[in-house]
Amino acid sequence: MANPFKRYVDVVITKETALLSAAGFGVPLLLTDDVSIITTTTRVKEYLSLQAVEQDYADTTDEYAAARAYFSQQAENKRQPEKLLIGVWDKAGAETITDALQAIIDTNNEWYVIGITASLRTDETNLELLATEIEGMRKVAVFDSNNVNNLVLDEATTLMYKLKNKETSGYKRSMVIHHSDATKYLSWSILGEFLPIQPGKSQMAYHILAGASDGADFIPASSITEVQKDNLFANNGNTTVGLAGQVFFYPGIMVGGKNIDREGEWFDIIRSIDFLQARTEEGLMSLFLEKSEAGSKVPFTDAGIAMVYNRLSNLLEVYGVTQGILVDGTVVITVPKREDTTTEDRDDRLLRDVDFEASLAGAIGKVIVRGRVRV
Repeated sequence: MANPFKRYVDVVITKETALLSAAGFGVPLLLTDDVSIITTTTRVKEYLSLQAVEQDYADTTDEYAAARAYFSQQAENKRQPEKLLIGVWDKAGAETITDALQAIIDTNNEWYVIGITASLRTDETNLELLATEIEGMRKVAVFDSNNVNNLVLDEATTLMYKLKNKETSGYKRSMVIHHSDATKYLSWSILGEFLPIQPGKSQMAYHILAGASDGADFIPASSITEVQKDNLFANNGNTTVGLAGQVFFYPGIMVGGKNIDREGEWFDIIRSIDFLQARTEEGLMSLFLEKSEAGSKVPFTDAGIAMVYNRLSNLLEVYGVTQGILVDGTVVITVPKREDTTTEDRDDRLLRDVDFEASLAGAIGKVIVRGRVRV
């Protein structure tokens, strides 16, 4: 889908392996193929609570089960999900998933994550098509699965394997979450826990999910062996892990995207970069609007270029460093002097070669300690 900002401000932020109203990043969309409640005419409906979902979907439905996993979070947690969108795909009516996705976006494009109901989990052909569409957007897809072949190395029939081996480094905008119990909605439980947290503030790994005391269906550690667990993680899959009396989500990676070795990129890194790029676009666009509103402009002079530099510097500080996405002291911005720009670019009012480098803060996900003691 075309980026509406690109006509005015063209911002691209990438994570290079060698280097280290605003768009929302906390709203998910549940995709269902049941068009009896929400029709293709309505296409998308917004819900602010589980009780609102129950007005439309009985507590025996897949839609309710996913919504329950999403909305039922730990009561003491001040970060609670605020909104869930449910969008429909008329699969029985022979609508393609690509057309359904576009119709959903045309109706409501507020969401950042798309997930699925249990009825769609085994339709891996269409899920692969959905993942391909999402890969070209500033969004992510999260798929629940109980396919036992996820636990086998290099099993080419699985969605996970296919997405991991797409293109040069695999798809970085799709996540597969495995649980041996097909009735569980693990993806929706972790999304309800994680998405209310601001980008940059947390990693997805190690989150303890809500249980029965919170009104949720307790999700135990997946019933898989240690060897199967190793295989799942090597395949870039995710699950629940039981250790030291706790059950937590792990590791929070996509099916690919980190490098040519097809290691899984971290969900929180993708989300943080998307967030920073969106805020940078919005902030630079607002510079033009503010100047025009004041009856002024950003002149194509060294002083005008300095305005762009200062706005970008402020945006990277507020939404990058303070947000916990970028490392303080590592942001380096370069802009050209007017004399170094071309006549053609000045005539087109196009400022090129605005660049920055910075180190991602990331997160510590594993600690290795070696010690010695003496008597």
